[in-house]
Amino acid sequence: MQKAAEAMMRVKNAPGVSFRRQWKPASDVTSVRVIVPDTGTGPYGTLDIPVNGPR
Repeated sequence: MQKAAEAMMRVKNAPGVSFRRQWKPASDVTSVRVIVPDTGTGPYGTLDIPVNGPR
């Protein structure tokens, strides 16, 4: 969790949003939640992205 917080701070201090991470979700995963900062107002929000089909 510490590394995720550090990565979010780097994103928060960078112009625009760019974060690249690659991993293979478990076979029973149905969605992935991404936490993103609102660069205009400051609070964080979430995006729930559905995962469909074979991986």
